[in-house]
Amino acid sequence: MSDSKDSVTNNNVSELAVTKGKVLLVGNGLTTAKVESLLINNAWAVDIAETVDQFSTSIENENYSVVVTVFSDDEEMLRSIEYHALSKHSTKWIAIIPNDGWLKRHANRRFSQVFYDYHRVPIIPERFIDTVGHAYGMATFAKKELDTTSQHRVLMTDASVDEIIGKSQPVRELRRMIELVSNENLTVLIMGESGSGKELVARNIHLQSSRSQHPFVAINCASMPENLIHQDLFGHEKGAYPGADKRTIGKIESADFGTLFLDKISDMPMSVQVSLLRFLETRKIQRLGGIQELEINCCIVLAAGTDLPQAVEEGRFREDLFHRINVIPVKIPALREHPSDISLLAEHFLARFSEGKEQKYFASECLQSMQSYSWPGNVRELMNKIKRAVVLSKDKAILSSDIGLENLNDTNIVDLSTARQLAEQKAILDALESTGNNHTLAAAKLGISRTSLYRLLAKFEDTSERA
Repeated sequence: MSDSKDSVTNNNVSELAVTKGKVLLVGNGLTTAKVESLLINNAWAVDIAETVDQFSTSIENENYSVVVTVFSDDEEMLRSIEYHALSKHSTKWIAIIPNDGWLKRHANRRFSQVFYDYHRVPIIPERFIDTVGHAYGMATFAKKELDTTSQHRVLMTDASVDEIIGKSQPVRELRRMIELVSNENLTVLIMGESGSGKELVARNIHLQSSRSQHPFVAINCASMPENLIHQDLFGHEKGAYPGADKRTIGKIESADFGTLFLDKISDMPMSVQVSLLRFLETRKIQRLGGIQELEINCCIVLAAGTDLPQAVEEGRFREDLFHRINVIPVKIPALREHPSDISLLAEHFLARFSEGKEQKYFASECLQSMQSYSWPGNVRELMNKIKRAVVLSKDKAILSSDIGLENLNDTNIVDLSTARQLAEQKAILDALESTGNNHTLAAAKLGISRTSLYRLLAKFEDTSERA
């Protein structure tokens, strides 16, 4: 299934314009393979998640409109699906159930609350495809309703000033910088390691500014195909290219009077960098196929990893653009740089993910393990480990084994540079192993682009050859 997943993803990325939409398919085995083929043959793009880790990574990194689950007796997968389904209100979930006996064995599950529809094996192709289409349409309506109910209120639930947790000096300095830049109308560059919270900082800048009542528009420059990112940013006029049957407003234009957040800009194609530079200098855009220049009044916040200066040196990022955006740099500290905040963050996430559930607590050995760990994935890694532990731990006391930190007894001490490199290498190898060597899923799991993943792999190979 992993090889199939690669080919499906790569083919559909280049053909997004002619597909009906993307579906997440959860499961493995013959039924899953048949459902995958049926969806593809009916012009649906498909992402596959065969394991709990792959499913959690996929659902947390992309806002799917439809998720199709092929059920087995995997209790861990059942709990994970139920947890995510109850929290993803605009996503429509479709179940494929082996037989009536399976329904009786799992009668305690909240299927009526979770699933839009269900099908028994063998599924009826026409009815199933109709269900997927209807579910996708209903999910689209649900998302539009959320957007209509005043976007700034949605943002207040997603991120607030209080969510930058910590009492350490680096975090206090970060809060001070956010307050300073929020009062200015200048371009802001946020730099930090993967998982350190760049979008959270950008949202807080927006919420503390005078633009907080207007849209916050976020774009991940690494997640979009090169042939689509330009029109997604700048929009297009009717007839601009074959299939453009109506005018489409781009993300930049939709951020007018609000805040535009461009994440992972080091992965932005060079051709788009030229257009972005012109927009930053003139604050005007031109839709694809249009002749009129439109003036846009928005705060611009950009984010990149710590490799942005390296991207400039390697010629992957324009030097003039780098100097243009590096007006007010905001550096987010890595979690290992403020370890005194780890327990505060952990308790915060535990309270958030335990809401409405049995209250749990961290065992003392778990707190010690978290304090000793280097957290190469930063706050995102800490959050995901605790989120998983709340769902999967069997007892009220969360142990280090519940969050995957049970093997921290090594006493060998190395310098920080080596420790970071080893931690990075281990995280990458673990991600590749857990995804069946699927580079797309591994990169998503690590919170980096595939380009960055390949660059890190090449660096480790070069280091091992010199050794």
